[in-house]
Amino acid sequence: MTDPEYWVRQVRDTVRFADAVNALDGATVLEIGPDGTLSALTGGIPALRKDRPEEPSLLTALARLHVGGATVDWTPLLTGARRVDLPTYAFQHQRFWPDTIGMAFAAGQDPVDAAFWLAVEREDVTSLSGTLGLDGELLAALVPALSAWRARRRVESTVDSWCYREWWKPLTGLAGSALTGEWLVVVPRKRPATSGPRRWSRRSDPARSASPRAPDCPAKSGSPASCRCWASPRPRAAPEP
Repeated sequence: MTDPEYWVRQVRDTVRFADAVNALDGATVLEIGPDGTLSALTGGIPALRKDRPEEPSLLTALARLHVGGATVDWTPLLTGARRVDLPTYAFQHQRFWPDTIGMAFAAGQDPVDAAFWLAVEREDVTSLSGTLGLDGELLAALVPALSAWRARRRVESTVDSWCYREWWKPLTGLAGSALTGEWLVVVPRKRPATSGPRRWSRRSDPARSASPRAPDCPAKSGSPASCRCWASPRPRAAPEP
């Protein structure tokens, strides 16, 4: 490296790079230079890299050599250093929270009932046997069926909470009040046409701005969908103020 003739031969003679790589096969070689040009061609480990800090580059090279199986003398580098424990990995974590039985009681729910149904859902025959004072063999066939029923009822209850229901309520407290818009009057099918809401709809005050509609509904029907509407007057326009 310090002989000028060496560098002259490098410039004038044929570069036998492949022969040099084959000759070094199995050996550990440290490239000395301002960059890792030759190391990049052979998949080697450069000690210095262009435009990179020298200290991190050298430490990275030593670490890669160590990982690759080379014996690295760390003593000169780590003089005065000491070993420290690595941070805990996710797969080596340790819990410091107390374990709970996982009961989540709803507001106002009896803890005894909640504990019982929790044991049913878990099919905990031993716990239920102690609670009920019965032989576990007697409960072995019952508890799975009861647990399945409990799970099914939970699903049904959840689905029911997503639904809604429409119903009809009598409208009261409108005596003497002025109605506007279009109103639907529910009339049982068997009710005489001359009585009640139908008569009221036919005799409604023309001065009022409300226009009644009287559908026919079965007398025992609880569903508004079964009502059969009949022709009603067109909605009257509200009088000019």
